[in-house]
Amino acid sequence: RVRSEPGPGSTCFFQESLSEWRELNAARDWLAAERRLRPLALSLPLLLHNKQQVVSILLDALRPEASLSLPPIFDLLVAAARDLQGEFSSQLPAVWSRFTWLLTPAPAGGGCAGDPDLLQALFSSAAGLCKVLVKQITTALPATLKDTAGLRYHPERHVRCLAAETFGFLLRQSSSKHLRVGLRALLAEAAVKPTAARAHGAGLLIAESVLGVEHGLHSKAGVVLGLVLQEDLLQPEDFGAGAAGKSDVGQQQQQQTRKSAKGRHEHIILVAL
Repeated sequence: RVRSEPGPGSTCFFQESLSEWRELNAARDWLAAERRLRPLALSLPLLLHNKQQVVSILLDALRPEASLSLPPIFDLLVAAARDLQGEFSSQLPAVWSRFTWLLTPAPAGGGCAGDPDLLQALFSSAAGLCKVLVKQITTALPATLKDTAGLRYHPERHVRCLAAETFGFLLRQSSSKHLRVGLRALLAEAAVKPTAARAHGAGLLIAESVLGVEHGLHSKAGVVLGLVLQEDLLQPEDFGAGAAGKSDVGQQQQQQTRKSAKGRHEHIILVAL
């Protein structure tokens, strides 16, 4: 059973988690971060006031060389979101960016895509954030899809699979209105910049969103697939069609773009199926 209130002696879940991890983890980098975090989260109002600094400290501590310190950091991000709810939403772009950096191949990123323990902790944290902030995230699906593209279209197949499992939950929990907007953004980003990884990642996300228990279909499957199979889901503006579309050449280019995008749309559906 999920508790709705922190335990005795704590005024917020973040403070409770901070105390628990101080007893459980003795890694040097974690203890250094904990000393900086403690005075910023003595109460829920104080945590709210210092939210940007708290998140900054947590994200700075997400470094490959500090692997023993990562479990409490990932856990505390979810605890902070649980306490702050909508107030945490403004921090999500930075969180997704740091998660993406950790899994980006070196030297551009942390190069941790091959670390199973880190992958489990990272995507468990991502799933926790999605569940805690589902109301806020599902009303802004295009922005979330954009911010998580680096995870969902990662060069490594196993990372794309984990990302699809994590973020497919959001499509299932979205209202029909927000789901349509989100699917349109998903198909457009995969069609405008076509790659094998993007087609695979988009198809996986759709597949996970309709997957139910014991390999059956989720109750939302009919709505999701009904929208995906609509030929008019994507519009000319999704492909950057602007004033140039008024000329004959522009119209021909637009028609060619839409025809090409339709083929990519169908390919994504085949991947999902």
